[in-house]
Amino acid sequence: MNGVLFNRRSKTSRLWTAGVLAVLLGNVLPAAASMSLQTLVDAQADGINYAYGPAIVQQNGQYHMFFCSIGLYGAWDYIRSETSTDGIQWSSPQIKLTASAMGGQDLAACDPSVVFYQGYYYLYYSDAYHDPSGYDRTIIQVARSQNIDGPYLTYIGKDGSGNSQWAQSPTNPKPLIYPFVKNVSGYGAGQQTVVSLNGKLYMWYNDDSLGQGLLTYMLTST
Repeated sequence: MNGVLFNRRSKTSRLWTAGVLAVLLGNVLPAAASMSLQTLVDAQADGINYAYGPAIVQQNGQYHMFFCSIGLYGAWDYIRSETSTDGIQWSSPQIKLTASAMGGQDLAACDPSVVFYQGYYYLYYSDAYHDPSGYDRTIIQVARSQNIDGPYLTYIGKDGSGNSQWAQSPTNPKPLIYPFVKNVSGYGAGQQTVVSLNGKLYMWYNDDSLGQGLLTYMLTST
């Protein structure tokens, strides 16, 4: 509930997931931006080394693009964002979500997927941790804000009464989804896309822990 509790996993089609993304991007970006190649983020010029995995949200005539970029202080990745009024010219990048990289946990904030749900902007993202077997595995976490520009508070679990707890830049974020099989080599579980439709959240994500390559799964939450 409240963007945190998702149901059991079920396999779905990679082509269906890609189709959902294509439709969403077609509805978000203006026609001029979709008809020709255009650099939206110049990571080298902005001094952030790389930029990929964008999530674009339109609100009140402005586009907000969240993307994966280089981290600091031992973290692999941070999520930054830029804004635009036309979908072509974008502002300078601003950090929106960090990772603490404390004790081999919370190593990254990457692959953002942003959705408005029940009065909050939920930012689902891929993190990573160093497991007891010595492997770095990807997991899925979530942060939220009542304002699309933040600040975003990260989910850290529930209190004794069962209420969800959120904190800014915590060292103990609570993962929503682990790989099916823990303590094996590989990517893990991540690269999620979340959509809000008819009062329900749908999440698609990849998991390779069964040793069958990257399999795509779909979850739902109310």
